[in-house]
Amino acid sequence: MLVLEFNHKNKKQKMETYKAFIDLKSGLLFLDFQQGTEEPEYEAMGRITKKHKVFQTRWQYANDLERAIKELELTSIFLLETNQSISAHGKQFDSEEIISYYEGIFLDCVHQIKDKLFRLVWWMLQDEDSKTHPNEPDNIKIKSFKPYEALLKYIGVLDLLKEWNQDANSGIAVALKKRTHHHHFVSKLQLDTDYQKIRMSKIAFSGMLSEYGKTRVQQISNESYVKWKALIVDKQEQTQKLVLQNINGISKELIKHFKIPTDVSKYAEVIDKYVETQKRFDIENKTDQSKIKPEIKKITDEFIKFNSEFFKEKLISIYLTGSVPRGEFVPGASDINLIIIVNFNTYGTLPPKVNPFIDVYIFGEQEFLSKQNKKWRFICWSDGLPIYGKEYDFDKKEFPKPGTLLTLLLNRGFIEKLEEIKNQVSRLENPNKQILRYFSLKAVKIMLDFQFGVAMANRPFYTSNRAEKIRYIKQFPNIHKQINTFESIYKNGIIHSQDFSMIIDTFLENARRNYKKIIEIEEEIINEQKNTPLPREARPQERPNGAEQFPLVKAKRTPPEAG
Repeated sequence: MLVLEFNHKNKKQKMETYKAFIDLKSGLLFLDFQQGTEEPEYEAMGRITKKHKVFQTRWQYANDLERAIKELELTSIFLLETNQSISAHGKQFDSEEIISYYEGIFLDCVHQIKDKLFRLVWWMLQDEDSKTHPNEPDNIKIKSFKPYEALLKYIGVLDLLKEWNQDANSGIAVALKKRTHHHHFVSKLQLDTDYQKIRMSKIAFSGMLSEYGKTRVQQISNESYVKWKALIVDKQEQTQKLVLQNINGISKELIKHFKIPTDVSKYAEVIDKYVETQKRFDIENKTDQSKIKPEIKKITDEFIKFNSEFFKEKLISIYLTGSVPRGEFVPGASDINLIIIVNFNTYGTLPPKVNPFIDVYIFGEQEFLSKQNKKWRFICWSDGLPIYGKEYDFDKKEFPKPGTLLTLLLNRGFIEKLEEIKNQVSRLENPNKQILRYFSLKAVKIMLDFQFGVAMANRPFYTSNRAEKIRYIKQFPNIHKQINTFESIYKNGIIHSQDFSMIIDTFLENARRNYKKIIEIEEEIINEQKNTPLPREARPQERPNGAEQFPLVKAKRTPPEAG
């Protein structure tokens, strides 16, 4: 209970002692959030730009510095509350031994605070807009700031940093010297006269003393203990005060020089924006049995009956995916998409199609759970409804967040599919409108999905709804004409057979460039994950956009580095 009262009594006072540091830490967190909201496409890939890395590291060291300060305070409180021995694992530890232990930890905390403070200042001095930064020193000391001395003096923190030099004439330097002696040489703590008196009073031959002698020795021990402990507590309080004053002074100057925002009321807008950005990474499965239209449910019920009778015990699961279980089925435009999972290996789709607008894919369970079929697992997880058998427990961490890598996962092989459609149409002789509608819809869905993927790579967001995809793509200027054409075809139009090659080739001219950029980004990420240096010719790549398609991000470049 006494510890709680001590904390409550001193907390507000101590907080006031280093208020500027708390403001600095809060401001650095705000700037980290702010930078993150400007680069959601990197978070989607689990990457971080060099600029964001600087902001992030500054806040991380400020946060770690606060942790070290709290550990310093907590150690001091534990020492203050130590008044009796403890027993553990058959051994007894006297109170003076416990205090000596806490004093060692306290001195270690002072040294740790120095390290975190110096690293925070070092990162504050790095230009976040620079393309390269020097390596952070492994063993950071006051001499590590030699190249920055003029700037530190201008900022007004050079003398404050020098107080942490063991050669300085400051109370902090004294504590750091004590730490060095305590851990590397003979500890001066246990050479103290009062400490020696305490230990002498507990020597075994005290049993040879008279009752008066024993009483006198115990009295000397108690007086020495009180005096010795009070001196340690007093020195720790002085050290804490000096440390906090120093950090607060440095923080004030850093806030002033680097114009760190400290007005909490201004944080709300950026925090709200950050939260909204995070929401864009959420993927919600909106499917439900109740959303399936009655006329389609008859078809799916018959499908289940047929396949359960055909495969018998080999049938594991059937998933209904897409617009049907979302309740968004558009007659003449939407497909009925079904995925069958069985307990034997097989590839491809079920032959032959009874209805061109029913797509059925069949997988052996081992195939379905393999790396190459992650796309189909994602579709079942994000947009699928189990209508028969086993419901798989998918791990969302397996799938990319909305962004470049999800674009690649869902669109890999789209070029080959479009080329195949183009070739199929070229071989048709006098196709009727129904056949052209089928191929037109098939092609335009692939093109719309890739265009949405490019938009998603630039501004992360995901939806399975085709109408929402079209609206999202339209946020980017100079492609409205093309998207309007695709939208018209999707709703109720056709591409004439003589125009198929021209439309697909025109689309692929830019799409190939964007796809190449996405592949390059994937390769960079794989290299980074393997800790393999990129070849000299590898350069930061543009985000997929294309000069004709997404001019909003035309001039923006994508650094390949990861944090």
